[in-house]
Amino acid sequence: MISNDSNHLFPHSVNGICLIALVTFLAGCDSSAAQQGELVEVTGKVLCQGEPISSGVVGFEPIPLKSESAVAQGILKEDGLFSLRTSEEPGAFAGKYRVLLTTADERTSGMITEGSPNSCKLGDTGQTVQVNFGSNNYFEIHAADQQGFHDPVAGE
Repeated sequence: MISNDSNHLFPHSVNGICLIALVTFLAGCDSSAAQQGELVEVTGKVLCQGEPISSGVVGFEPIPLKSESAVAQGILKEDGLFSLRTSEEPGAFAGKYRVLLTTADERTSGMITEGSPNSCKLGDTGQTVQVNFGSNNYFEIHAADQQGFHDPVAGE
């Protein structure tokens, strides 16, 4: 005959098993999964036919795009260098991104001419990048020229 006390042990043993399974699962997660919500430093340089573009904005749009708040942007400096920011915070989330170029002033035409030897197209560069935790996230972006050809240095 089973006593009433043994019936009360069953719910506790199920809770114990669930707790052990949860701890085992969390222990098996790698650090990148644990850090998915953290921003990582992302820097780089934008070039047009091998020369730096000194004005404009580089944007990293997540693939797939789940939220506009996950888009990272960086203002180009005179030497073409940039540092990304996401929602006014430095860095970008780990993941795959489509690289876009825009001017700092949206009223200008679809070409970047200031600071580049030849005009380069704005918009989607046709390049994708992977931002990772714990690695150097420096990217050299090669803008397409006005005919749509990418810088041959980029190997595209």
